[in-house]
Amino acid sequence: MEVTARSTGGVADEDYDVLEAGFSEWPDGTGLAVMFQRDLSAPAVWEGDPETDDYFSNSYCVTLGSGETVYGELEQVSFSGNRGTFHFADHAAEILRTGRQLVVDFEVPEADLRLFKEVLKEVVTWGVPSQVPQLNGLS
Repeated sequence: MEVTARSTGGVADEDYDVLEAGFSEWPDGTGLAVMFQRDLSAPAVWEGDPETDDYFSNSYCVTLGSGETVYGELEQVSFSGNRGTFHFADHAAEILRTGRQLVVDFEVPEADLRLFKEVLKEVVTWGVPSQVPQLNGLS
């Protein structure tokens, strides 16, 4: 699936105890909207059991604006310029209905994209090591 994101950002929301990076096709949040989240109050370094399969409590989640949610299951994120490619495990792709590869052209201000990438990295590198995706071009 390929989309163009015209809105993106990242936030540490203390009221909802969530660290979130997200994007949507349209500035008002309509179209495909994807959020990557983890608990804000979680320890900075995950100290759980690396063999756990409790991803609900021990991983980030990926949620669509329409409500579909998976925990972990993002295998790789790659950025080249303003284009991001998100590779999902089969199970996640089925639930999210994005296909295994979601390609996003970000038509957003550079500062917004930079913030999104910084927060995304902080979100998806927390939790069960087997669920931390390979990251390329997020620096």
